[in-house]
Amino acid sequence: MENFLGYLEYLKEQKRVSCDFSMGGPVDPQRILVFEDAPSGVLAAKNAGMSVVMVPDARLDSSYHLVADQVLSSLLDFSPANWGLPPFENASTKLA
Repeated sequence: MENFLGYLEYLKEQKRVSCDFSMGGPVDPQRILVFEDAPSGVLAAKNAGMSVVMVPDARLDSSYHLVADQVLSSLLDFSPANWGLPPFENASTKLA
């Protein structure tokens, strides 16, 4: 169990550092929406103060879904409006 908790802390720190560098500086974790399929990734993101949309393997026991803020069976089911985000742009209109 100790190794598992250490791994979660590692993931939590890795997500924080990635956000700091890719966004040009520190980012408030509460403003980050993470998409995850693995229970350990969901836990790491939640421990870092982030919101999580879980898209798990259908064979995963549903008890692992409890920590996620939202659980989807497919990324195609994601609705940005549910998170206060702007709608997706239609790729076909951008090409015209």
